[in-house]
Amino acid sequence: MNAFLHTPGPLVASKGWDVATIENGQPGDTCETEGYTAKLFAAGPELLAACELTVQRLDSDGANSGSTLVIACRAAIAKAKGEEAKK
Repeated sequence: MNAFLHTPGPLVASKGWDVATIENGQPGDTCETEGYTAKLFAAGPELLAACELTVQRLDSDGANSGSTLVIACRAAIAKAKGEEAKK
């Protein structure tokens, strides 16, 4: 069994003709792996909201802006929104 329950990243989302596609260069993906990847993507909106709430709660006064958790959440938020991460 694959060590990951989802397609290992990094994942690159691109817009095709009428559907979004995933390219990651991982040979040997199976339908099972793709199913787990689909579940991961389905959780995306909730994961984004959780990251945004984490930053809001931990960094409301700017005191934690350099913490590893806030930096990681900001990077994930930027990637999800197609933006460059704030430094």
